[in-house]
Amino acid sequence: MGKIKKIRLNKVKVRLADTKDPIASKISWDPVVPGGTRYKSQALFEEPDKVRISRSLTATLRGIAFIVPGLFALICSFTVMASNDDSTLSTFLLVWGGMFSAFGLRTLTRNRKVIFDKSCGLYYFGFKQDVYDKIDPTEQGNLKDIHAIQLVRELMGGERKYVSHELNLIFRNGERLNVMDHAKKDAIEDAAMRLGEFLDVPIWKAEY
Repeated sequence: MGKIKKIRLNKVKVRLADTKDPIASKISWDPVVPGGTRYKSQALFEEPDKVRISRSLTATLRGIAFIVPGLFALICSFTVMASNDDSTLSTFLLVWGGMFSAFGLRTLTRNRKVIFDKSCGLYYFGFKQDVYDKIDPTEQGNLKDIHAIQLVRELMGGERKYVSHELNLIFRNGERLNVMDHAKKDAIEDAAMRLGEFLDVPIWKAEY
Protein backbone atom coordinates (compact mmCIF):
# COMPACT_ATOMS: atom_id res chain seq x y z
CA MET A 1 0.00 0.00 0.00
CA GLY A 2 3.04 2.27 0.03
CA LYS A 3 2.79 3.03 -3.72
CA ILE A 4 1.42 6.43 -4.72
CA LYS A 5 -1.59 6.30 -7.06
CA LYS A 6 -1.92 9.41 -9.23
CA ILE A 7 -5.34 11.01 -9.67
CA ARG A 8 -5.50 13.24 -12.77
CA LEU A 9 -7.44 16.46 -12.32
CA ASN A 10 -8.90 19.09 -14.60
CA LYS A 11 -11.09 22.10 -13.86
CA VAL A 12 -14.28 20.12 -14.42
CA LYS A 13 -13.85 16.78 -12.74
CA VAL A 14 -11.47 14.24 -11.29
CA ARG A 15 -10.20 11.65 -13.72
CA LEU A 16 -9.55 8.40 -11.90
CA ALA A 17 -6.21 7.33 -13.34
CA ASP A 18 -4.96 4.59 -11.05
CA THR A 19 -7.93 3.83 -8.82
CA LYS A 20 -11.58 2.91 -9.27
CA ASP A 21 -12.45 3.81 -5.69
CA PRO A 22 -15.63 5.95 -5.83
CA ILE A 23 -14.56 7.96 -2.79
CA ALA A 24 -11.68 9.45 -4.82
CA SER A 25 -14.17 11.15 -7.14
CA LYS A 26 -16.44 12.38 -4.34
CA ILE A 27 -13.92 14.08 -2.07
CA SER A 28 -12.59 17.60 -2.54
CA TRP A 29 -9.19 17.99 -4.16
CA ASP A 30 -8.69 21.53 -2.93
CA PRO A 31 -6.26 22.18 -0.05
CA VAL A 32 -7.70 21.54 3.40
CA VAL A 33 -5.59 24.27 5.04
CA PRO A 34 -4.69 27.36 2.97
CA GLY A 35 -1.01 28.24 3.13
CA GLY A 36 2.01 26.20 4.11
CA THR A 37 5.61 26.79 5.10
CA ARG A 38 8.37 27.27 2.55
CA TYR A 39 10.65 24.93 4.52
CA LYS A 40 10.23 21.40 5.95
CA SER A 41 8.29 22.26 9.10
CA GLN A 42 7.19 18.70 9.96
CA ALA A 43 8.77 15.27 9.85
CA LEU A 44 7.58 11.68 10.23
CA PHE A 45 9.18 9.47 12.88
CA GLU A 46 8.67 5.71 13.19
CA GLU A 47 8.52 3.99 16.57
CA PRO A 48 7.50 0.45 17.60
CA ASP A 49 3.78 0.15 16.70
CA LYS A 50 3.62 3.92 16.23
CA VAL A 51 4.16 6.63 13.66
CA ARG A 52 4.54 10.22 14.82
CA ILE A 53 4.29 13.41 12.78
CA SER A 54 5.70 16.36 14.65
CA ARG A 55 7.84 19.47 14.38
CA SER A 56 11.01 19.01 12.36
CA LEU A 57 14.52 19.89 13.48
CA THR A 58 14.53 22.73 10.96
CA ALA A 59 11.39 24.25 12.50
CA THR A 60 12.82 23.88 16.01
CA LEU A 61 16.05 25.64 15.08
CA ARG A 62 14.18 28.40 13.25
CA GLY A 63 11.96 28.98 16.26
CA ILE A 64 14.92 29.16 18.64
CA ALA A 65 16.76 31.48 16.24
CA PHE A 66 13.96 34.02 16.62
CA ILE A 67 13.13 33.49 20.30
CA VAL A 68 16.68 33.91 21.66
CA PRO A 69 17.41 37.35 20.15
CA GLY A 70 13.83 38.37 20.84
CA LEU A 71 14.12 37.58 24.55
CA PHE A 72 17.51 39.30 24.68
CA ALA A 73 15.96 42.45 23.17
CA LEU A 74 13.12 42.32 25.71
CA ILE A 75 15.58 42.05 28.60
CA CYS A 76 17.56 44.98 27.22
CA SER A 77 14.39 47.06 26.86
CA PHE A 78 13.45 46.48 30.51
CA THR A 79 17.01 47.33 31.55
CA VAL A 80 16.88 50.61 29.63
CA MET A 81 13.48 51.45 31.12
CA ALA A 82 14.67 50.68 34.64
CA SER A 83 17.63 53.02 34.25
CA ASN A 84 15.38 55.83 32.94
CA ASP A 85 17.48 56.12 29.80
CA ASP A 86 16.33 56.67 26.21
CA SER A 87 12.61 55.80 26.04
CA THR A 88 12.73 55.60 22.24
CA LEU A 89 15.38 52.89 22.39
CA SER A 90 13.50 50.95 25.06
CA THR A 91 10.29 51.11 23.02
CA PHE A 92 12.08 49.93 19.88
CA LEU A 93 13.69 47.01 21.72
CA LEU A 94 10.36 46.11 23.34
CA VAL A 95 8.48 46.04 20.03
CA TRP A 96 11.29 44.32 18.11
CA GLY A 97 11.85 41.75 20.83
CA GLY A 98 8.15 41.05 21.20
CA MET A 99 7.70 40.50 17.47
CA PHE A 100 10.71 38.19 17.21
CA SER A 101 9.70 36.19 20.29
CA ALA A 102 6.11 35.86 19.08
CA PHE A 103 7.22 34.69 15.63
CA GLY A 104 9.60 32.16 17.14
CA LEU A 105 6.91 30.86 19.49
CA ARG A 106 4.49 30.59 16.59
CA THR A 107 7.05 28.58 14.63
CA LEU A 108 7.43 26.13 17.51
CA THR A 109 3.70 25.70 18.15
CA ARG A 110 2.01 26.02 14.73
CA ASN A 111 1.98 22.27 14.00
CA ARG A 112 0.51 19.90 16.55
CA LYS A 113 1.99 16.45 17.05
CA VAL A 114 -0.15 13.59 15.73
CA ILE A 115 0.35 9.95 16.75
CA PHE A 116 -0.82 6.87 14.85
CA ASP A 117 -0.82 4.11 17.47
CA LYS A 118 -1.50 0.50 16.48
CA SER A 119 -1.32 -0.70 20.09
CA CYS A 120 -4.63 1.03 20.85
CA GLY A 121 -5.93 1.38 17.29
CA LEU A 122 -6.13 5.17 17.49
CA TYR A 123 -4.72 8.33 15.99
CA TYR A 124 -4.63 11.40 18.21
CA PHE A 125 -3.27 14.92 18.29
CA GLY A 126 -1.15 15.77 21.31
CA PHE A 127 -2.18 13.25 23.95
CA LYS A 128 -4.62 10.34 23.91
CA GLN A 129 -7.98 11.00 25.53
CA ASP A 130 -9.44 8.21 27.65
CA VAL A 131 -13.07 9.18 27.02
CA TYR A 132 -13.83 8.04 23.48
CA ASP A 133 -17.44 9.13 22.98
CA LYS A 134 -18.17 12.53 21.46
CA ILE A 135 -14.51 13.20 20.67
CA ASP A 136 -13.91 15.49 17.70
CA PRO A 137 -12.29 13.46 14.87
CA THR A 138 -9.87 16.36 14.41
CA GLU A 139 -8.52 15.45 17.85
CA GLN A 140 -8.74 11.65 18.01
CA GLY A 141 -10.23 8.71 16.13
CA ASN A 142 -9.92 5.08 15.07
CA LEU A 143 -7.21 3.98 12.65
CA LYS A 144 -9.72 1.67 10.97
CA ASP A 145 -11.72 4.72 9.83
CA ILE A 146 -8.79 6.00 7.72
CA HIS A 147 -9.56 4.98 4.14
CA ALA A 148 -6.70 6.58 2.19
CA ILE A 149 -4.01 9.25 2.16
CA GLN A 150 -4.38 12.27 -0.12
CA LEU A 151 -1.59 14.42 -1.56
CA VAL A 152 -2.53 17.81 -2.97
CA ARG A 153 -0.57 20.93 -3.77
CA GLU A 154 -1.18 24.67 -3.59
CA LEU A 155 0.61 27.52 -5.39
CA MET A 156 1.55 30.22 -2.90
CA GLY A 157 1.73 33.81 -4.17
CA GLY A 158 3.91 36.74 -3.24
CA GLU A 159 7.21 37.93 -4.64
CA ARG A 160 8.79 34.50 -4.23
CA LYS A 161 6.20 32.00 -5.37
CA TYR A 162 6.44 28.40 -4.22
CA VAL A 163 4.31 25.26 -4.09
CA SER A 164 3.06 23.93 -0.77
CA HIS A 165 2.13 20.24 -0.45
CA GLU A 166 -0.51 18.74 1.84
CA LEU A 167 -0.73 15.24 3.28
CA ASN A 168 -4.34 14.59 4.26
CA LEU A 169 -6.16 11.65 5.80
CA ILE A 170 -9.26 10.47 3.93
CA PHE A 171 -11.94 8.81 6.05
CA ARG A 172 -14.53 6.28 4.98
CA ASN A 173 -17.24 8.95 5.12
CA GLY A 174 -15.29 11.19 2.73
CA GLU A 175 -14.14 13.67 5.35
CA ARG A 176 -10.54 14.92 5.19
CA LEU A 177 -8.02 15.86 7.87
CA ASN A 178 -4.69 17.60 7.25
CA VAL A 179 -1.68 16.24 9.15
CA MET A 180 1.29 17.66 7.19
CA ASP A 181 1.77 20.79 5.08
CA HIS A 182 5.00 22.27 3.72
CA ALA A 183 6.91 22.94 0.49
CA LYS A 184 9.31 19.99 0.43
CA LYS A 185 7.66 17.65 -2.07
CA ASP A 186 10.05 14.70 -1.72
CA ALA A 187 9.76 14.71 2.08
CA ILE A 188 5.95 14.86 1.89
CA GLU A 189 5.78 11.96 -0.56
CA ASP A 190 8.24 9.88 1.46
CA ALA A 191 6.15 10.49 4.59
CA ALA A 192 2.99 9.52 2.69
CA MET A 193 4.49 6.22 1.51
CA ARG A 194 5.74 5.33 4.99
CA LEU A 195 2.43 6.24 6.61
CA GLY A 196 0.46 4.43 3.91
CA GLU A 197 2.50 1.27 4.47
CA PHE A 198 2.04 1.55 8.24
CA LEU A 199 -1.75 1.99 7.94
CA ASP A 200 -2.08 -0.33 4.91
CA VAL A 201 -4.11 2.23 2.95
CA PRO A 202 -3.72 3.60 -0.61
CA ILE A 203 -2.10 6.95 -1.39
CA TRP A 204 -3.84 9.24 -3.87
CA LYS A 205 -1.87 12.07 -5.43
CA ALA A 206 -3.44 14.88 -7.45
CA GLU A 207 -1.93 15.30 -10.92
CA TYR A 208 -2.88 18.62 -12.56
